[in-house]
Amino acid sequence: FAAAGRLVIAIEHDQRYIKPIVGVTFVHAPIAGKWYDRQIVSNTITGRRFDLVLIDGPKGYGQTDRLGMLDFIESIQLRWIVVDDVNRPKEKRIADAIKGSKRLIGRACFCEPP
Repeated sequence: FAAAGRLVIAIEHDQRYIKPIVGVTFVHAPIAGKWYDRQIVSNTITGRRFDLVLIDGPKGYGQTDRLGMLDFIESIQLRWIVVDDVNRPKEKRIADAIKGSKRLIGRACFCEPP
């Protein structure tokens, strides 16, 4: 996407993974509870249009999960959404919520490990 001149935003809680990458804007959002700091996420994505949203973090096991994204699914403009690890129960809940959204019909891809 970056090579095509698209804006790439990566939300990351672990500063060790924030590295300079041409065309990528990293946003540090520490974990607050079980998900990213919601205010930082809101400030980053509200009012923006995305060609692709990839949900692959924070890690979907242990003390964190990805369910916080459900609060933002209906409020962002997007073309495509990809949810990784839908073989896990919490990620499946995200996938099911997306499948139930009339606005997102035909705009989703769900990935399971082989």
